[in-house]
Amino acid sequence: MRRFLLLAALMLLAGVVAWWGMRATQGPPPAPSAPEVIAPAPPAPRQVAVYFAREMPDGRFVLTPVQRPLANPAAPATAALQALVDGPTSAEERDGLLPTLPGGTRVLGVRVEQSEGDGSVAIANLSRELAENFNGGSGWEEIVLYSIANTLDALAGVDAVRLQVEGAPVESIGGHMAANELLRYNDRIVVRGQDR
Repeated sequence: MRRFLLLAALMLLAGVVAWWGMRATQGPPPAPSAPEVIAPAPPAPRQVAVYFAREMPDGRFVLTPVQRPLANPAAPATAALQALVDGPTSAEERDGLLPTLPGGTRVLGVRVEQSEGDGSVAIANLSRELAENFNGGSGWEEIVLYSIANTLDALAGVDAVRLQVEGAPVESIGGHMAANELLRYNDRIVVRGQDR
């Protein structure tokens, strides 16, 4: 019996030594870590420059950009054109900004297509009121056309604009300028707020 107790004590001691040896080679247990929390990045504010008219002291009209939040970031070209149709805010009107598009004009759609040699072309489809309600001379027609072109050309991924009325190409909206050609950003008629 003594042998049995001695043998049991030796086995128990060997088990403790083996356990202690394994624990020593494994190192200390890892410190508990807090679960990794990845906070979503706040969405960057998406804005677009919309070009409204301003009358200069010499009587000529120019375009002035204002920033608008994109109402629909998934369709930035349509949202930008809709902001142009909506016109300046009352505060902007008090500051001298004027809407450019004739009353009743509606956005029927905007799509961007790749054109060999011309890059990305935004096809802006507006309602018939754009031409039917146009009331101005050649200078104002230039303002109307380039308010559309500059607003859309300012978007990333748009190189030029082609205008449509009710889904069809339009030669002119007022009879003074060709509206059926590609329109590109026109910096010549832009005056920014500080340049007045």
